[in-house]
Amino acid sequence: MKTTALCLLAAAVAGTSQASAGVLDAPPQDRAARLIGAFPNDGGWLHEYGAGAVDPQLVIRGQDTTYDTQPRSGRTEGALPGTYGIAPFGAPMFPGYDPFSAGMEGFPVSGYYDPFIDTFSYGLAGPVPNYRYVNIRLDSAYLFSEGIESTGTAVGEFQVTEVNTSAQFVLPLIQGGFFAWTPGVDVRFWEGPQAIHLPGEAYRIQSDFEFVTEAGPWALQLGFNPQLVTDFESSIGDDAFSWDGRGVLFYRAHPQLMLALGMAYWDRVTDRIIPYAGVVWNPDDRWEFRLLFPKSRVSVFLGENGAAAWWLYASGEYHVEAYQIDAALGRDRIELSDWRVLVGLRAESARVSAFVEGGWMFDRQMNFKGPNSDFSVADGFLVRAGLRF
Repeated sequence: MKTTALCLLAAAVAGTSQASAGVLDAPPQDRAARLIGAFPNDGGWLHEYGAGAVDPQLVIRGQDTTYDTQPRSGRTEGALPGTYGIAPFGAPMFPGYDPFSAGMEGFPVSGYYDPFIDTFSYGLAGPVPNYRYVNIRLDSAYLFSEGIESTGTAVGEFQVTEVNTSAQFVLPLIQGGFFAWTPGVDVRFWEGPQAIHLPGEAYRIQSDFEFVTEAGPWALQLGFNPQLVTDFESSIGDDAFSWDGRGVLFYRAHPQLMLALGMAYWDRVTDRIIPYAGVVWNPDDRWEFRLLFPKSRVSVFLGENGAAAWWLYASGEYHVEAYQIDAALGRDRIELSDWRVLVGLRAESARVSAFVEGGWMFDRQMNFKGPNSDFSVADGFLVRAGLRF
């Protein structure tokens, strides 16, 4: 009896090894599907999560010829499909599905991410959500001093230093989806121009509220962002408040293609209703194309070095902000608008990500609501660096 049992065990081990070898010899894009057949449904996790699921402890790497049984370098592989896409503070995020796996073409709750924010969402493990219970943002930018003109006359130079901070807090909802609250404080340090009186500092204190709900491949995001925007040098009036809002409908047409259609309202000197829309395309496990307005980005995943995953990217952005300030002819509201093209490098670990980027600004306009004279700023360079954790 014991001999028979040992023979059966040896045959089972040999059969599993042969199936695994067949998987490892398969092309990268076929491995996840082959692995489903390599591990038969014995009433365990395959029965619970469906025939299209992949072992939650099995990590598929599109460019490797082997598989790992545990994630490395704090990466985000191996989450159970259908688990909620919010991790405790400091923990890696969960991908929810592998883009090459069979039978998981849907877009589960754990797979939602917002392409309009600046996190990266794609790598060796496929799409990665970007919501944690707490997410902190710190960054600073330097806009080089450039000449300005007012009514066609050169009147000096203008330089800006930016400091931006925020903390996002996320609350899962019982029926799916979540609510996010993001308070933040941004500071602008202005130098010049000599012939136009501007305050040395301006502040934006914001409190963004966001609601997200999902149903199959669909997701709806509604956001409201009241802001206090002032230099605090004069009494606060109506122009010291901005009331921004947005609504976006997302549709996951394919594991590698997501569509976004919506609008945003920007409360500035000239109020704007802009498209908040575009396409996110992930052709493979390294590239991500966020072809969106008002901010687009093309990213390539360079690989892992030590505990960090590295990205190279290029982005384009339409940027507008406004403040109530004490100007030369009294209290007024100023609007600063420009277009930005940037190239950057980003390093991500399970807990912290850091980036540095630089680029070119053009079509820079400074417009007032009241009697103060508008002016324009020459095209110029900016550099920016920051942390997310």
